[in-house]
Amino acid sequence: MRYLIFLVLVSSIIFTNVFSQEQSIITLDECYKLARENSTLSKNSGLYDNARDLSLKNYNTAFYPQLSINGQATYQSDITKVDIPFDEFFGSLFSQFPNGQNLHIPELNVPEPKKDQYKLSIDMNQVFYDGGTVKAAKEVEKATTEVNKQNIEIDLYSLKEKINKAYFAILLLQKSKSLLELYIKQIEDKIRVLESGVKNGVINQSTVDQLKAEKLKTQQQLVEIEHNKKSSIVLLSGLTGKKLQENIQLINPEVTSDMKSDIIRPELAFIDLNISKIDAASKLLSRKKYPKLFGFGQAGYGRPGLNMLSDKFDSFWIVGLKLSWNVWDWNQNKRELQIAGIQKDILNNQKENFNKNISMLNDAENTNIDKIEKLIEMDNEIIELRTSVLQKSASKLENGIITATEYLEDLNTETQAKINLESHKLQLIQTKINCLTITGN
Repeated sequence: MRYLIFLVLVSSIIFTNVFSQEQSIITLDECYKLARENSTLSKNSGLYDNARDLSLKNYNTAFYPQLSINGQATYQSDITKVDIPFDEFFGSLFSQFPNGQNLHIPELNVPEPKKDQYKLSIDMNQVFYDGGTVKAAKEVEKATTEVNKQNIEIDLYSLKEKINKAYFAILLLQKSKSLLELYIKQIEDKIRVLESGVKNGVINQSTVDQLKAEKLKTQQQLVEIEHNKKSSIVLLSGLTGKKLQENIQLINPEVTSDMKSDIIRPELAFIDLNISKIDAASKLLSRKKYPKLFGFGQAGYGRPGLNMLSDKFDSFWIVGLKLSWNVWDWNQNKRELQIAGIQKDILNNQKENFNKNISMLNDAENTNIDKIEKLIEMDNEIIELRTSVLQKSASKLENGIITATEYLEDLNTETQAKINLESHKLQLIQTKINCLTITGN
């Protein structure tokens, strides 16, 4: 039983260590992925889709029967009535016949409607043909949604540049810390060698003290580096939306893509989608000129009904068809299409200008790549020479030929050369990443 418990504890410890190690390492691509997943902007993409689906459902109801209930009560100043002098009219008519004076004309009673009138009805309208307006409007809605979603992609893509800066700042601080720790170790090794010389009276204590002071000075630099690294990690945590540990280790990105690849920035897709939206809107404008056929019906109850001369409440109904065709709009539709064409020209000009600017930036970065590669070659030569000089200085210091100050100068120079090399290596990677970011690759 004890053996089983021991195995469980050991397994838990191993799993925890492995898990913590996994969590303490992160790559640039993972930062990009985390930034996209945890950004509130990403949620808007789904919201735009939901809004589009609801709008499309509303457009579909355009071909459903539209029912409405209407009622009204009115009192009017006058009414429809028939005012004919029956006796005079019919008397003169029948007087032309023999014995016409003996004819009896019955009195005609024509009812008069009331001045207070009431009406309650159910009205129905049905679109049979709309000239393709609804279909075109749905295409505009879809195009609008794609434009809005692509705008989110632009905002998300802009995070990459910020992540690049924070990521490579941490990498440089990590590398500087490693080199300074190596620098301190070299000083400590030299202190141990010289302390034995002090005991033997060969080396002055002041020489050792100088090295110890340099060690403390370098440790101060490490404190500053650690503080700056923490600040950069906090910034990177904010960009990725995930709290990163202070001991997080960033991996150098591997760049294998061509630095002069095609431009596929999200801004270009945004412009293309806007052009597609204008095309869809132009089609909608054209469809508005098509004839439209409607059906309608009405059933109700009121006073009067359809008989305007009745003074009684009555039910009524009516059905019919209606054709609507705006054959002349004083060229308003034509001018709106011309405006759409101008807007497309503006977008195409923006696209051309954007491509030109991106190409200029990419060319500049490629020039920097060539420069940094040459600097790295020179850094390697400088380090080789500085290391040779330092080895001779170390031997001279141990033999008391030179002072600690002279040795530290050579040690500082070699360490700075190594820092320059690592800095240039990171600059080369960062510049290549910038090229890919600039072109959208």
